[in-house]
Amino acid sequence: MIGKVIGDKYVLLKKIGQGGSGSVYLARDLRLGKQWAVKVLEEEDGREASVLKSFEHSMIPRIVDCLKEQGKIWLVMDYISGRNLSELQRSKALSRNRLLDLAIDLCQVLSYLHSLKPPYIYGDLKPENLILTHEGKLFLVDFGAGAKRYRGICEGTPVYMAPEQAEGIATCRSDIYSFGKTWQSLLGDPVSRDWRRIMDKCCQRSPKKRYQKVQELEKCLKRMKRKRENRCLLFLSVSALVICATAGYLTGNREKGVRKIQEIQAGSVSAMGNEVSENVEKTEENGECLGKIAERLGQAVGLPEGAARQQRFSEVTEELEGFYQKETQRDWKLRSGLLLAWSYWKNGETEKAEEVYLKILASYPDSGECYGSYGCLLAETGASKERQRDLYERAEQMATDKEGYNYQVWTRYMEELEG
Repeated sequence: MIGKVIGDKYVLLKKIGQGGSGSVYLARDLRLGKQWAVKVLEEEDGREASVLKSFEHSMIPRIVDCLKEQGKIWLVMDYISGRNLSELQRSKALSRNRLLDLAIDLCQVLSYLHSLKPPYIYGDLKPENLILTHEGKLFLVDFGAGAKRYRGICEGTPVYMAPEQAEGIATCRSDIYSFGKTWQSLLGDPVSRDWRRIMDKCCQRSPKKRYQKVQELEKCLKRMKRKRENRCLLFLSVSALVICATAGYLTGNREKGVRKIQEIQAGSVSAMGNEVSENVEKTEENGECLGKIAERLGQAVGLPEGAARQQRFSEVTEELEGFYQKETQRDWKLRSGLLLAWSYWKNGETEKAEEVYLKILASYPDSGECYGSYGCLLAETGASKERQRDLYERAEQMATDKEGYNYQVWTRYMEELEG
């Protein structure tokens, strides 16, 4: 098959997969120079072609051409460059948090398939049929099993197949069972109580005891995601207190304020260490990572001036820069950015700290937390009244969260400054 030209324009380059109903090849379009995936089907499997051509979803490869040649059907579709979840799981490239996001993504495409008239039962959900591109986008591939269901053939992979499907009956709840088995395989052991409860309900032998709709499953997964994010943010609240304590105590007697900063900071660093040790089993990925960095940052502040302190600051700042640059989610971007700015600030690099605050505000101009922290820096470093007043006026117009500690301290300071 390699080197074969289909339809006078697609040359087969290499075999890249074996689906439930046919082989898949990488092909080059001789006219456009573009690469496609070409699936070879027997003529009696033509339903798969007609079904796939009707799909319109961003997580399903598009069918761009369908040819009949030499007694076979040749489906030309988008070539999805990436690795399947089974490969990624073996190489330990999938974190628990990433798997949660991918599970929610998969619910969306299954909801689409099940909402069709009649519902399309995918029928062969497993890690090998889920491709993650190099850009991080999930695709569901190989729809042969679902297409054959209409001829009374309920093909699938036994280890992931629902009991009723093995007996020839496939429903939307059969896909939910396979979803649970797939994620059990990807998560491994041990899993958290939340994961176990969801997977156990998906994998009930009786369809009536499972989630009845994918939307119900998706709702539970999103609830777990919010719960974890809130727990992680709570976990980081102590590190935010360190920022507040150092940046915010600007009213009243300056020497007394500095002593108060040191007292709160010392207590916060200690509490933060306890939070890390107590919650490390509960907190995953972002929370655990950023919490530990915050702990090391607090320790760096407590070191006496010298080479050791400078080295610790350099290490922590580098970690925070990496975290901040990679993160895209608002809460984590803000948390890591504020810690990064504070790290520069406490290391005497106030210009760099200001650069970070300005970058954050460029992306999130409504962040009262950032305005408050930045305002405290300007106040502590003796910036002109005009600069402080301009920032405060902008914050009063733009900020949507003005109840934070830093913002409140900065507000009191500005009131005293103007009074």
